[in-house]
Amino acid sequence: MQANTAAMQRTLSGNSIGRVLKRLLGCRHRYMSYPFTVDDERYRTCLECGARRAFNKHTWTKQHPYYF
Repeated sequence: MQANTAAMQRTLSGNSIGRVLKRLLGCRHRYMSYPFTVDDERYRTCLECGARRAFNKHTWTKQHPYYF
C-alpha cells in the first residue's frame, strides 16, 4: 500500500513540475478543449498547460492572447 502511495505522489509532483516548466519555457497549445461558455464568457482551454483563450462562437475563431 505504501509503494502505491509513493508512486502516486511522484506522479502528481511530476505533473506539477511539468506544468511549471511548460509555463516557463512555453507551451505550443496544440491540444485545445472544445469551447466552454461560463457566465457569457466563451473560451477554449489548453489541455497541456491550462491556458485559456477567448473564442467567438459565431465565427468559430480564437480571439485575444492566451491567459491563465
